[in-house]
Amino acid sequence: MVLLVYSIMLNQSFKFKGGVWIGFASATWPWGILEFDRDQLTIAIADMKKLSFTRNEIERLEVKKYFPIVAYGIHIVPRDKTKGTPLYFWYISFRFNKLISALKDCGWL
Repeated sequence: MVLLVYSIMLNQSFKFKGGVWIGFASATWPWGILEFDRDQLTIAIADMKKLSFTRNEIERLEVKKYFPIVAYGIHIVPRDKTKGTPLYFWYISFRFNKLISALKDCGWL
């Protein structure tokens, strides 16, 4: 039973909808998408622009809190600076802890 629970946790993936900023392109909720599992992280603007990264392609993730209630987000810093920087994903402040917990569960933070 413990092995089954561990296996499910390893294969867990998450998808959050919020606002995104990818280079010069940006979108508000619900068009911004952040998807990730233990091995890959993808940030996208609906079906228009999509960037995927493996764990080795990400230098770090930074938690950003600019305005209480309004602007809580994640700054994605890729190792390859030509991959559409800046990269931000903004999420609702009262559910932001859910995003942070999911990123921690997958080993991104």
